[in-house]
Amino acid sequence: MFKRLIRLAAVAVATSVLPASLWAATDLSQEEATAFAKGKSVQAKHMDHSGPFGLDFRANGTLYGTVEGRSDAGSWEVKDAKLCIKWRKWIYDGCGALQRTDDKQIQHLWPDGRVHFIAPAN
Repeated sequence: MFKRLIRLAAVAVATSVLPASLWAATDLSQEEATAFAKGKSVQAKHMDHSGPFGLDFRANGTLYGTVEGRSDAGSWEVKDAKLCIKWRKWIYDGCGALQRTDDKQIQHLWPDGRVHFIAPAN
């Protein structure tokens, strides 16, 4: 009985600490991923920075970003239903899944599966 109470307490703590976006998520299709980005400007929450993360996905594949007073340019494309980003100066260079979360947001993942940014669904 005591062990069961400890397990239940551990689950309660874990569910209250982790954001809902990390629980259940569904990968976007190729078409949904393209529609999320192409020609859109997005205000997101970058997981490594406290300020807003502005992304401007131009229809021609050019990408502009701003975070904490810094900016960069690069390129984007959707390949195999993943959003591929390559910056000139910033770290991200690769393809990560775009996922719709239970709390109606879109999260972009690093290639290793960690959450890169979270944005409102269009």
